[in-house]
Amino acid sequence: MGSVMSRNWRLIAAGSITTLILAACSASGTSGSAASISPSRSVAPSVAPSSQPSLTPPLEAVIKTGPGPITLAATSQSIWVELHRHDLVARIDPATNQQMEITDVPVHCALAASGETVWATIAKLNKVTRFDAGTGKAVESWDVPAACGVTAEGDTAWVTSPAAGAVYVLQEGVAEPIHRIDVAPDIFDVALDETSAWVSSESDLGTVWRIDRATYQATLVGNFPGVDAVEVAFGSVWLTSRPQRHLWKLDPADGTVLGQLDLREPSGVVAIGDALWITLYQTGLVQLDPATLETRSQQPLPYGYLGPPVFAFGSLWASALEADKVIRIRVEE
Repeated sequence: MGSVMSRNWRLIAAGSITTLILAACSASGTSGSAASISPSRSVAPSVAPSSQPSLTPPLEAVIKTGPGPITLAATSQSIWVELHRHDLVARIDPATNQQMEITDVPVHCALAASGETVWATIAKLNKVTRFDAGTGKAVESWDVPAACGVTAEGDTAWVTSPAAGAVYVLQEGVAEPIHRIDVAPDIFDVALDETSAWVSSESDLGTVWRIDRATYQATLVGNFPGVDAVEVAFGSVWLTSRPQRHLWKLDPADGTVLGQLDLREPSGVVAIGDALWITLYQTGLVQLDPATLETRSQQPLPYGYLGPPVFAFGSLWASALEADKVIRIRVEE
């Protein structure tokens, strides 16, 4: 999920990993100033991290990659890495914990996997590429303006266009997008549940939108200052704001805020077993109880500029942007 440059490029970098992407294209990252929280719906009381003793998920491997790793995706035999400063996709073999190749697939925003196919977006080329996980070779591509955030399910992918303010639904083997859904300016991240697509936007200082998958109509859920990443897990929708240092838990039925937690620069979340794991951009990992938002553990890591995590091959994986590394961490399911 951009760079430090013109307003046009900022549109490309909108949302989920905006500040991470900004850091990828400059010598250092950026951070937002504090702001009051005023979602459109009522907010449950904020929960402070607990002081319970930390667990220690050990580093299993530190894998040297090409320049500027950010987003990751997993298929049955590989971890795929967006090399943001190389504009190409790399492959890690989890059996050897080594980067095995840098493919010819262009990417500069996001990756998503479904089965043995992977989708890659490159905003500055207005392009989405689908490639085969067995060969690492491109199978087909689509023209999507400022293609950025992407999530995949079955034979389709949902792609955000910050410049067009629309989500495009792509299907394998179909040359043109099968749907275009107008949402809002500066949209970036997108996540799916059975009935909805949830989209984050930088418009109005931070908004979240719900797309009804039956009608393809988009409606505003509420204002969430600085919102970037969106994830669906444990029957809830999870939002992070790195600049405002918040995690929100939403009810997917109506978008009601079920809880809010103050965290230091959350950059992404992943469900593992019965816990929610959150990467903190500069400081490490937090493990949460998804029902109560109580902190189960906090773990510092020796690397910063952490990207959104994925869980695969029995481990949590996260990129360490400035170190040009991907780290593999053993966690309990």
